[in-house]
Amino acid sequence: SDAPVRIMIVVDGSDSTDHVAQAVAERIWPAGSEATIVVLRRNGPRDPVRDSETTLKLQRVADKLRAIGLEVTGAIIDGQPEDVLLNQARDVSADCIFIDSGDGLDRSGLCRIAQALVLGAHCSVEVLRTSTDQSFKAAA
Repeated sequence: SDAPVRIMIVVDGSDSTDHVAQAVAERIWPAGSEATIVVLRRNGPRDPVRDSETTLKLQRVADKLRAIGLEVTGAIIDGQPEDVLLNQARDVSADCIFIDSGDGLDRSGLCRIAQALVLGAHCSVEVLRTSTDQSFKAAA
């Protein structure tokens, strides 16, 4: 349908941020679609330099998505990632969540956070894998 959609993009400020943003930017979204970028920040002491870099990365991703016509908001969030993200997805009425498969993969090929979203989200979740992710190898 041509109805606008609400997407939530989960990033952590690492190199995977650009990968997730690119995957979203390559899609064609209906006019009026909205993207909420959620940056997960690790708990612990604040590092002003790292926080500044994260903010700049968030702004760069937001600009890239605005350039393709999405209305973009962003948030940097601390807390238990699984709970925070599931609540945020409900709060923004997300139709779909995009997340990188992440580090610390388990036997399912998903990081703990991606797995929690896949199992607990009220909406679709798209888990993006980088080309270097060797969690699943094609059968010969």
